[in-house]
Amino acid sequence: MLPQHSDIEIAWYASIQQEPNGWKTVTTQFYIQEFSEYIAPLQDAVDLEIATEEERSVAGGME
Repeated sequence: MLPQHSDIEIAWYASIQQEPNGWKTVTTQFYIQEFSEYIAPLQDAVDLEIATEEERSVAGGME
């Protein structure tokens, strides 16, 4: 499942680091760290839906 545009944008802004010299930077490490917080729940939801569908298939075949 692909993340929504809003998830990408939220992760981007959350990964901005304020440097001591006043610059704002985004590193790949911080961006991936923030972004993974949105991807993991999405993957869990997909896995749950797949498991639920499989249970329905098995239960439907037993009737």
